[in-house]
Amino acid sequence: MSDYTISETFCLPSLGKVYTPEIVPEVTLRSMNTLDEMRRLSPSEYQYKQMSDVLDSCIINGPEISSYDMCIGDYQFLLHRLRVVTYGNHVKLDTVCPVCGFRNHDDLDIDKLPLLKYSDDIMSYFTFELPVTKKIIKLKLQTPRLLDNINLRAKEMKEKASDKTQDFSLLVSLMSMIESIDGKPVNEIALQQWVSTLPMKDTNTIFAYATKLNNAIGVSTDAEVVCSLCNNSYKVPFRPKGDFFRPDINI
Repeated sequence: MSDYTISETFCLPSLGKVYTPEIVPEVTLRSMNTLDEMRRLSPSEYQYKQMSDVLDSCIINGPEISSYDMCIGDYQFLLHRLRVVTYGNHVKLDTVCPVCGFRNHDDLDIDKLPLLKYSDDIMSYFTFELPVTKKIIKLKLQTPRLLDNINLRAKEMKEKASDKTQDFSLLVSLMSMIESIDGKPVNEIALQQWVSTLPMKDTNTIFAYATKLNNAIGVSTDAEVVCSLCNNSYKVPFRPKGDFFRPDINI
């Protein structure tokens, strides 16, 4: 049987430098096949694990690390490259012009989205002092595994709580970001107690640094659009939808 597989080789935007130990950043991806699509569509509580399994299956050559444990910027980049290798680099983008309100329907070339690569500047986001408690916080990089664990842990805590209306996502997200406090690791029970009473100014600071850290690597989600009616240029965040991995075919 003929082999119609397409493959391409890319370099991870992290350059492999955010991992301990560092990894070789070159990855060769093959295009998806029907079995990969079946895996992608299988029901699962682990949203990111499911797609990571597809990515891992499509990686022909790469580092000895699962995409499930890569930083979220590398994971996002691989999703984009897998889409390009499988279906091409053009996706539909529907937006509304903020000036005239016209609904624009464009083809977005995702190859032209800016790529944010590792630079030494990222190190300044890992460790910082909190403004109120003056504690020194060291952050973890977000990974798909951590994001799945946040959802599951928050669900478990809600089921055990007496108040079923409480949402524990904020608490669990905050806990998952922290690697150490004042240079010392903290166990989960002590960490939960500490973040529960943390002043909101400190909480907000942690989230701000974590956002900067995790957005410093990967594919920029800002797409530039020119309105077909008034020619106004505006930027919109590009978020993959259901047709990202199942594009419409014009026949």
